[in-house]
Amino acid sequence: MLAEADKLTDINTALGQIDNINQYKATTTNRLSSFVGYTLLLTDGVGIRLYFTEQVTVTVDGEAVNVVDDPDSDRYYAEISGVRAADLDLAHTVVVNGTMTIQNLSALTPARTVARSSSSTQNFRRLSAALILYAQSVNAL
Repeated sequence: MLAEADKLTDINTALGQIDNINQYKATTTNRLSSFVGYTLLLTDGVGIRLYFTEQVTVTVDGEAVNVVDDPDSDRYYAEISGVRAADLDLAHTVVVNGTMTIQNLSALTPARTVARSSSSTQNFRRLSAALILYAQSVNAL
């Protein structure tokens, strides 16, 4: 499966190779108006960044995380960082201000969203699909 990910040119072919892509969908309850969304971070490691329009409190799996005032925007963010390759599909529960809950959030959640989005570029969609196929291959070892 991983070798095939290198050859992905058609996004529909890529999506067809992913086992149960909906398993990476997160669910949000009691959504706060200050919640903007989340993105996948691919920098010197892998992570997830959650964005807000105001200062909030955030816990991930019951542990408090730092919320940063982004100096480059009018937003705040919290991060789940240091995600290992074997843990790309590790699901987290995020609680914001003690009321909003995001369940089943993993590094593959934003990848799933991008891979399925017709408004994303083909390159980003293929990259996201390849990341999901990579994670599934790692877990199959």
